[in-house]
Amino acid sequence: MKTSVKQFGLLMLVSLALATSVSVGFAGQADVPPHFVWMFKQCIKPSKIDAYMKCRAEGAKLDAKHEFTFAYLTFFDNFTIYTAGIFQKFAEMDGILERMSEYNKKTGGKFKELDEQAEKCVSHTSTWIAVFRPDLSYLPEEPAFTPDFSKPYFSKVYVYYIKPDKYEQAVEVARKMKAMHEQKEASMAYRVYERICGDGLPAVAVVMSAENEVQLIDVSKKSMEKLGEDFTKLMNEMFGVINRIETIERTYVPGASYVPEGTFEIAEGEKTN
Repeated sequence: MKTSVKQFGLLMLVSLALATSVSVGFAGQADVPPHFVWMFKQCIKPSKIDAYMKCRAEGAKLDAKHEFTFAYLTFFDNFTIYTAGIFQKFAEMDGILERMSEYNKKTGGKFKELDEQAEKCVSHTSTWIAVFRPDLSYLPEEPAFTPDFSKPYFSKVYVYYIKPDKYEQAVEVARKMKAMHEQKEASMAYRVYERICGDGLPAVAVVMSAENEVQLIDVSKKSMEKLGEDFTKLMNEMFGVINRIETIERTYVPGASYVPEGTFEIAEGEKTN
């Protein structure tokens, strides 16, 4: 039987859950819970982009109606689609394939139908899993921008591919960068995600968001002015422990996303000081 793109990704998650137990403590002022991201990168056939996005929009409506198992954010970049599934605990993977089958039945088979229609529009798919690193992320109490998941926004991602023997040094530099942002009270917030499954490990992704590209450039410029030459020195340190940097620019698509209320909130029983 043919395994769909979604099923392949879910099988990867199940395998990883059995193979490892990653635990990242929540610390600092950032009011964001620990979570994992299962990222799909799909290259869409140019002639099929409209058909693909129509399927995704219908799928998002279906998932909202039937309360789909996981939240997911969809981003668009020309003919490339990035879909980030959000998971707070690996325990959520228990019996995932059976739960997905039950969910498809709940939708009267519409879920699988839309998935298969979308697959026909895809020329290539790659996937990876990452964990949110609050200890390396900078989320000020009053950031210049806070995403509203009901509206489009611009996101820029820097993926740093770290030299395998320089991982500890890279983490230390990242901690210094966060400390400097806190000391200087920079306004540009960023989240750091560490890839734990996928190609090119070890790697971390630094994610910055703004209302649009113009605002992101403006806020970045002001933050750099505050950080000064000391930050440039830290960047030079980082350049010494990485193999390469990948830059991704993308736009959030609310109509093709499913982000139920509370997705990025901490449950009362899980809050820490």
